[in-house]
Amino acid sequence: MPTWKYEAKDKLGATVRGLVDAPDAIAGSDQLSQQGLLILSLRRHHALPTSSIRNAVFGTRVSAREMVVFTDQFAMLIESGLPLVAALDMLREQTDSTILKGILSRSIKSIREGSSLSQAFARFPTVFPNSYVELIRLAEVSGNLDKILRALSVDTQKQYETRQKIASALAYPKFAFTVVVGVVVFMLVFIMPKFVGMYASARVELPVPTRIVMALSAFIRNDWMFLVAGIVVLVLVFKTLYHVASVHESMDRVALRVPVIGGIVYMGSLTRFTRSLALLERSGINVLEALRLARGSLQNAWLENHVATVMQYVEAGQPMSDGFTRARVFPPMLAKMTAVGERGGRVDSMLESLSFFWDEDLDHRIKRLSSQLEPAMIVVLGIVVGFIALAMYLPMFSMAQLMSR
Repeated sequence: MPTWKYEAKDKLGATVRGLVDAPDAIAGSDQLSQQGLLILSLRRHHALPTSSIRNAVFGTRVSAREMVVFTDQFAMLIESGLPLVAALDMLREQTDSTILKGILSRSIKSIREGSSLSQAFARFPTVFPNSYVELIRLAEVSGNLDKILRALSVDTQKQYETRQKIASALAYPKFAFTVVVGVVVFMLVFIMPKFVGMYASARVELPVPTRIVMALSAFIRNDWMFLVAGIVVLVLVFKTLYHVASVHESMDRVALRVPVIGGIVYMGSLTRFTRSLALLERSGINVLEALRLARGSLQNAWLENHVATVMQYVEAGQPMSDGFTRARVFPPMLAKMTAVGERGGRVDSMLESLSFFWDEDLDHRIKRLSSQLEPAMIVVLGIVVGFIALAMYLPMFSMAQLMSR
């Protein structure tokens, strides 16, 4: 029987990992769910060929853009009065995603065998988040599937836009860094060797900067395999450590403290969290369950653990606003707006207003980042290229002095 490696959250919110024996991924998922575990990932323990991995639904993902289109079209078809299976079948025929097509085929089969829509989607946790599945389950109970799907469509679109804003903010630094590295490598590999031969024949004492650049050039040209191997090892070590809960949390905490960029990531996390929490509150889910489902939208282990602290206060009978205050990692405005909503019975509208406010703040931060990074990266590129150019031409001054004598 195949063995599956899983990562899940227990009832207390702690991350657990282990192995489970099951004939397939769905059976393994059902077995873990019966143990009260919230599945984060489920993968075959032994290595599989690439084609097999793509055919195994778990461990695969559908792009955020595809989920936006799917949810919007699903809501439109259900609002038009089309039967559930017929709507899913139409979406399966329309989608260009092989992964989503397979998921919908298996979901249709499950529904025809007697499963509900939420049960069918719950078997694919890497595609349908727990909050997504829980809202559909409530819609099935209340008979408001069309309204819930429309709300999910709006929320999915907003979440996608937030991620796109953060991605666009980080795109320029990535591009600029790539350009700097590319220019440096080009100068060291193709330009510096031409000067090395000339200086060797001149037999002049080379300045320290020139010797440093020449040694770096020789290393890249002759020992580049060690450099590539070192980068690969570092990436593998980083990925391995990132799966350790304590290290994962520490890295996510450090990421939020990176100047300028950390603030953008933090604000994006808060925007997603408050928007998801507002939707869950409006749908009638109790506060404790809403917090549990919404905290995954933070996509930051350090912040998620502090939401677990808020959940402990709520479980003890304290207001959610007190929990946000005691956690001390969330903006004071979140606790104050939540407190106002709790007094007036309008927590969902307060959180939604806050998400819109933070979304606008995120826009301003991204624009400010772009205006600050462009001149900064030009300066960095100038310093790096200038240092290499200076190192290449410094010996020429010594050669000129010797010739003048």
